Amino acid sequence: MTIEDRKMQWRELGLEKLSDSFLKLVRWRGQYERFDGDWSDVIEREMVLRGDAVAVLAIDLALDAVLLVRQFRIGAANQPGGAWQDEILAGAVEPGEALEDVARREAAEEAGLILDKLVPIARYQPSPGGSDETIHIFLAPISLEGAGGVFGLNHENEDILASVVPVDEVLAALDAGRFNNSKTVIALQWLALQRARGHWRAQGDG
Repeated sequence: MTIEDRKMQWRELGLEKLSDSFLKLVRWRGQYERFDGDWSDVIEREMVLRGDAVAVLAIDLALDAVLLVRQFRIGAANQPGGAWQDEILAGAVEPGEALEDVARREAAEEAGLILDKLVPIARYQPSPGGSDETIHIFLAPISLEGAGGVFGLNHENEDILASVVPVDEVLAALDAGRFNNSKTVIALQWLALQRARGHWRAQGDG
């Protein structure tokens, strides 16, 4: 089996706005090209419009540590770990914003960090069956000496605890299934892979 690179076609026949609150919800109506060359029946799908978001794995190569933030997430309320999620830095892209500007803004707001270098490491859609959201993950090498504390914007009701955690401890938690949000899992799996290849280790480790 090979990866199919043929460009398939689709067509939109209607778009109905259902909600324009915290989440923007629409009902899409259309058709798509089948693999046999025919067109599908007309289908309807509800879709959450989220747009682009940015996530940042802040890492201190000298300390061999990364920065994680903990905050309340209503969608995780019924999960075994509860509603407070341990995550990497993240935030939504506003109209006209560059991805790197969002990364720097969110790092400052959520953890008081001033980022310099940003390395793109992944781009993915967490739930393409029901949302258009695309998340761009960056690696940010930075000194985390003295970092941490409680941050967030009061007018957005944010209460965010930032912590510096050794990489070995974070990867052990990853192996144990401690993280259950996709941006953090993907970023840490990327980090584990790079370390296995001899990259992104603490300075002096090769």
